[in-house]
Amino acid sequence: LNNFSISTYSATNIVGGSTIGGNYYDNSTVGGQSAYSLTCTDYDSDSICDVQLNHTYGEIGTNDSDFYPLAKENLISSCQTLSTANTAYKLSASVFFYSTCFNITASGVTLDCDGKTVEYANASSGYGVNITGANSTVVKNCIFLQQNRSVQFNTAAILALKSNNSIFINNNINSSGNYSYGIVLASSNFTNVSGNRMNISSNFSYAIGLGMSGLNNITSNNISTQGGNDGYGINLTSSLYNDVRGNNVTTN
Repeated sequence: LNNFSISTYSATNIVGGSTIGGNYYDNSTVGGQSAYSLTCTDYDSDSICDVQLNHTYGEIGTNDSDFYPLAKENLISSCQTLSTANTAYKLSASVFFYSTCFNITASGVTLDCDGKTVEYANASSGYGVNITGANSTVVKNCIFLQQNRSVQFNTAAILALKSNNSIFINNNINSSGNYSYGIVLASSNFTNVSGNRMNISSNFSYAIGLGMSGLNNITSNNISTQGGNDGYGINLTSSLYNDVRGNNVTTN
C-alpha cells in the first residue's frame, strides 16, 4: 500500500484551500474518477474531499490511495443564488444586500461564512438565507445582521420552507425591526438548529420559530429577545415531536 497523502494540518494548500493533506486532481482519471478534486463532495468545507481516492480499482484501503485528496474551494464574495447540488461554498468577504442575500435552490448545499458578515433586508423585506424546497442544507459560521428598524415584516436570518434534513450551526444573528425573526422552519423537518447565538431586539418577533414542522433538534442555542414587546425566544405553532433542550433564553 502506497500512501499518496500526509496527515492533514491547517495551512494554505497549493490551490488556496485551508488544509494540507493529499494531492489535487483536476485533469486526471486516477482510480477511474475524472478530475476528482473538481467533483468530490466537501460537506464540512475543510478543503479535503469527503471520500479518499484509490489510485487503482478495488476495495478502499487495499490499493494505492490518497486518503486526503484536495477539494476545489468554491469561494464566493457576493449575494447570489446557490443552485448547484452537493456543493460547498465558502464566503471570502462580508456581503450586503437590500433584501434577500442568498437563495438556496438545490439540495446538498453547504454555506460556510467563515466568520464573515451577511447583512440582509437593509431596504426591504428579505432573508439572509432563503431555502425553499431544497434538502440537506448546511449554514454555518455566519454573522447575520439586519439593522434597519424601518424594515418590518417577513425578515429572517434563515428561512427554511418545505426543506428537510438541514443543519444550522454556530451562527451569530442580530436582528431589529418589528416582526423580524432569527431562524424560521416552515413545513420543514429533521433539522438541527444548534450552537447559535441570537439577539432579537424588536416588537412581535422571535429568535427561533417552527410552523407545522416536526422531529427537529433545537439545542444549545443562546437567545436574547430584549428591547421590544412581545418578543419570544422559541415559538412553536402546530409543530410536534421536536427536541427543544439546553437552550439559554433571555426575554423581557
